[in-house]
Amino acid sequence: MRYTLSQIASLCGGKLCGEDKLVRDIVTDSRSCLFGDGAMFVAMRGTNHDSHNFIGDMYNGGVRAFMVEAGADVAQREGAGYIYVENSLEALQRLAE
Repeated sequence: MRYTLSQIASLCGGKLCGEDKLVRDIVTDSRSCLFGDGAMFVAMRGTNHDSHNFIGDMYNGGVRAFMVEAGADVAQREGAGYIYVENSLEALQRLAE
């Protein structure tokens, strides 16, 4: 995969805020070892968890590209790009198409 955040936002119906980063990998599990430049962390809400809570940890691990759900309390950090979508899982599915 090799898309910019603006291309991903266009494909999945999201809105880009911040930097337009290049994305090579998608990470959905904050425990994943795929951190760093080129990884996009997709934060999702579930019945028992909200991975938006781990955005700070992912940023500290070197991730600078994020897909987050609209309305999530996300502090935008310097040098990072954020795609805001209504539902992260549905947006990820549209991107996979």
